[in-house]
Amino acid sequence: MTVEATDTISAKGKAAEAVAILTSREIARTLGDVGVPVRVVEDFTSRTEADRVLRDTYDV
Repeated sequence: MTVEATDTISAKGKAAEAVAILTSREIARTLGDVGVPVRVVEDFTSRTEADRVLRDTYDV
């Protein structure tokens, strides 16, 4: 797995290379439909939430 932190405009440009985009609710609204799943993470410091979002994204 590769993780990359980008700004909103770069995320739109790199979306085709991604399996999914994990972001905040506000940025998810700004991104709109980028052709890959956009997953909202409320608390990036929560291991439990990160685990839940990743499991959901990868259907584990």
